[in-house]
Amino acid sequence: MSLRIRTLLLVGWAIVVLALAVVVSSALILKRSFLELEAQSMRRNVGRVHDALNAEVAAIDRYATDWANWDDAHEFMADRNHEFIRANLVPATLPGLELNLLALIDTAGKVVVARAYDLAADREVPWPKAMDSLLASGSPLLRGHETGGVSGLAMLAGAPLLVAARPVRRSDRTGPSRGTLIMARFLDSVEVSEFGQTTHLAVGVLRPTDFGLPRGLAPTRSGAEDEASAKVLPIDERVVAGYALVPDVAGRPAVVLEASTERSIYARGQAAISYIHVSVLVVYLLFGALTIALLEWSVLGRLARLTADVVTLGKSRDVQRRVDEKGRDELATLGREINRTVAELAEATRQRRELFDLAIMHDFGTPIAVMQGYLDLLFDGVMGPLSERQRKAVQTTAGKLRELASVRERMLEVSGLDAGKVELCCGPVELEPLVSTCVADAAPFAHDRGVELAAEVRPGRIVGDGQRLKQAVDNLLATALKYATAGTRVRVLAWVEDGLLRFSAGDEAVPVARPTPDLRFAAGIESALANAIIEAHGGRLWTETKTGAGPAIHFEIPATA
Repeated sequence: MSLRIRTLLLVGWAIVVLALAVVVSSALILKRSFLELEAQSMRRNVGRVHDALNAEVAAIDRYATDWANWDDAHEFMADRNHEFIRANLVPATLPGLELNLLALIDTAGKVVVARAYDLAADREVPWPKAMDSLLASGSPLLRGHETGGVSGLAMLAGAPLLVAARPVRRSDRTGPSRGTLIMARFLDSVEVSEFGQTTHLAVGVLRPTDFGLPRGLAPTRSGAEDEASAKVLPIDERVVAGYALVPDVAGRPAVVLEASTERSIYARGQAAISYIHVSVLVVYLLFGALTIALLEWSVLGRLARLTADVVTLGKSRDVQRRVDEKGRDELATLGREINRTVAELAEATRQRRELFDLAIMHDFGTPIAVMQGYLDLLFDGVMGPLSERQRKAVQTTAGKLRELASVRERMLEVSGLDAGKVELCCGPVELEPLVSTCVADAAPFAHDRGVELAAEVRPGRIVGDGQRLKQAVDNLLATALKYATAGTRVRVLAWVEDGLLRFSAGDEAVPVARPTPDLRFAAGIESALANAIIEAHGGRLWTETKTGAGPAIHFEIPATA
């Protein structure tokens, strides 16, 4: 994996992890905040329902206070005047006050007069016997003449009752109490429905023992207390409910008020979280794209270009080629150091080549000239007569010495081409005559090697040094034939394609399990000279070895070199 891809992956993963961390943490924090806000709102709603309940109790208590602090009622409790009953406790009295029960009880706990009315059926009904348990000795309702009265809830045969009990006194609220006045109304479904209409909530009245109620409900007596003690329980994703436990007048758990509504706050919170998540993802995507783009522009792209320049520089034989060193940062410094190192290496190579050329021309050339002179003297008999056998030996030695001089000349050519000291005489060159001539010149050598030589040349024209190119093709054909397998065919291909002259020469023997020498190590000075000519034309040379066959030699040069 390249450094660029690794860096981009690391940056991408870092951005993804950071975005996920922000999304998850914001979701947890915001969800908790909206749930707390929802619970706070529901506690206030429960308080509103409780306030509505207290308002109804307060209304009954006002009626009870007005009736209890009344001279006529005070006198009635003393003389049991039936005129008071006939005038004031008529059938229309209870429905007019929206009461189910009304009773006057003396200080001994005896019921003096009692009336019961069914508001739903709009008729009088018998006094419920279950009231006897509420009016038993010690009941909070009968201690009104001692405590000043009570109001609140009472449970009558399992049914909640809104009740108020006040001591019977004179209108100026003086004198001793002569008993207790009790007024009550059942907390039925109609009453609960009115609570819902008043508070715009779905209201219910439950028993403390009903299943599914939240644990830890504490008795409350006011709406303000409900906001602190009410319990909130989500019913599902759309509905949330709040619960408050309301005690009776004796302080015992009586009913549980339930207020439920749609989870609008929670829904808005979920929508807000979604919007935030989308915003965060968009922001991080833009931030990530911008970061990667800046990183690519300022570091990775330049590093990739520097790497490509270094690779190209390594493959090129152009000693003047350099890498990009623009800028003032570390990459620019690295580029300058590479260029400096390349320049120093080129200079060192040039000096070594000059020394090598000097050694070839002088140190190597002088002994050859001396040896050639002595051989001429020997052959001419200046140093004495030679036998026939000696003359042949001298001739053979002189021939090998001339070959050595030829090798020296070719080495000088290679050195000159590599150093750029040999100028190419470039001009138009027809491809087909060039290659055909080389193939024809190599045909005798192919015949001696027992190798068939075949050429396929497509007509084309290039620009180059025709003489040097012929020299290169001759040398390469000689190398290909030298290492070709006897009895096989060496195929020569040459054509112009995509602005390049392409050349191939290779053995078409059937592959067998036998290694073949690599041209780079066994080709000799001829291939080195051919390579120098090809590179001087801006091309490249390479070989391909096959088991059981000779090497395949390939080169390509620009057609307009």
